[in-house]
Amino acid sequence: MRKNTLYPHLRQITSNLIALRNKSNLTQQAIANELGIERKTYAAMENGQTDIRLSTLIKLSAFYKVPLSAILRDKEEIIPMDLSDLRHLLENVIQKIEVINKGKLTP
Repeated sequence: MRKNTLYPHLRQITSNLIALRNKSNLTQQAIANELGIERKTYAAMENGQTDIRLSTLIKLSAFYKVPLSAILRDKEEIIPMDLSDLRHLLENVIQKIEVINKGKLTP
């Protein structure tokens, strides 16, 4: 196993992932199945032993129906997010990606 040299805030993110999973009474295997990965890979994410991609955090945010900030933030109560809030968040992300891609395609 490699030692975690990623981000100082990774411990908070992993704590939040564990808290969300425990609050939902789910196993690491259930979450891994939802993400389409092996349980040991998800366990490594929870233990801070591997990178966690932003796309994975977004999938977990949608799965748990919480804002992405609930996974990233420190010591705040996790509040479930309304589906319309999630839709709005995703639309904003898609719009920003489209703007970035247009800028890259323009000579």
